[in-house]
Amino acid sequence: MGAHLTSLERLSCGEWFRTDNSVSVEKLGKMDMENKIPWICPSDILNHFYTLAASSGIVADIKHGRAVQISEMTCINENLKNTEKIYFTKENTPKQAKVTDSSQNLVAIGQIICENSRSYFKPSKVFI
Repeated sequence: MGAHLTSLERLSCGEWFRTDNSVSVEKLGKMDMENKIPWICPSDILNHFYTLAASSGIVADIKHGRAVQISEMTCINENLKNTEKIYFTKENTPKQAKVTDSSQNLVAIGQIICENSRSYFKPSKVFI
């Protein structure tokens, strides 16, 4: 005996997106775009990632997909509570991380990796 599926509905995707807070494409097309769309900041969705604050020079390297040494950036722990010096080793990496620029804009997401006793941010998605 075989079986088949006649319909499928996604009820949620992660902790932020559920059917009760979603808007259909049809309804979105009819909305006043300026005032009624509840935008969620991408950095808020990624609040469980480590945050690396990068200078404009480092941002330029990341923009070109280059891995950058973490010692050149400020690292904020995954709880976003405080800025601290975090030491990454081969034993505690890879870690998921995001990079922000001086205006707190999301630049990239990727992984913190350790190679040759140095820690690097290796971008996987760059948004600029």
